[in-house]
Amino acid sequence: MIRFIQYAPQKYRCETHEIPETVLSRLDRSAINWLDIDIGAECTWINQLADHFHLHVTLQDDILHHRHLPKSEIFDDHLFMTLKMLRLDRETMQVSVEQVSMVLGGNYLLTFQEELQGDVFDEVRYRIEHAMGKVRQAGADYLFCRLMGVVVDHYVEILEFFREKIDELEDIVLGHPQEKNVKQIARLKKEVNRVRRYIFPLAAEVARLMSDGDPWIQRATHTYLRNIYDHVQTVYAGMENLGDRLKDLMDLHLSRISHDMNRVMKTLTVVTTIFIPLTFLAGIYGMNFRYMPELEQPWGYPALLLLMLGIAAGMSIWMWRKKWF
Repeated sequence: MIRFIQYAPQKYRCETHEIPETVLSRLDRSAINWLDIDIGAECTWINQLADHFHLHVTLQDDILHHRHLPKSEIFDDHLFMTLKMLRLDRETMQVSVEQVSMVLGGNYLLTFQEELQGDVFDEVRYRIEHAMGKVRQAGADYLFCRLMGVVVDHYVEILEFFREKIDELEDIVLGHPQEKNVKQIARLKKEVNRVRRYIFPLAAEVARLMSDGDPWIQRATHTYLRNIYDHVQTVYAGMENLGDRLKDLMDLHLSRISHDMNRVMKTLTVVTTIFIPLTFLAGIYGMNFRYMPELEQPWGYPALLLLMLGIAAGMSIWMWRKKWF
């Protein structure tokens, strides 16, 4: 499926087509042509688009294979960029990853997605439709930067969500840590590492576009590229910080669990120590010897109880003064 958006300052068209021939016949050199292409299902007509826009065979492979890290390539006829679009499930704290490939030409932009439904570009489409901002007056390079900027903005949202969850976990760990917190910390650490893995190369590619992107990226658009670069750097630094915080949080959690266990063991040790002499006395008078003088005395039983109570009280006071409990 292809979502075709064509626009100019006084012109707007948005259509959805199942075959590329219809779209290719409606391209207009006097307008900006945005072809948003779904390649999630088996795409049998990618070669037609490649032939029409002169896409290199290696570039086609990069579009169809979704395991690439972000990268960019500059050709004579166009500029190619691939990056990861991340979406967060706030319930499970998991990040879904979708590859987005973009081909920028003089008056067109091709975007290749694994699935068109549920992407992050609705805001840009809305601004184009209602002629908001400068998008209808600018070129395809501006649209290219806006789409890339929207993707990076979602990185910022994910960063802020992770930061809030880590703050909550810190409060829990400092208060009443539980075993389930270990799984939450490990899950967050895994997702942070995934996001960081996709962000690091993106910063280098954006910097490359700022230096080598001419003529496809106009000088007037470099301001937006620089803003994207700053956001990527901020997110990467933030993810680095979150990774360190999660490591420290795991250490803190294990330390608190160990501390609580030590308190339990300390309490049990104190109780055991108090009962050792009491058990000794009970063991002596529990033996079945015939000649034990205290057994014949009427005060023998209460005297033994008072002795045991005195020993327990004395040991408790002594340990309390030692601040053992």
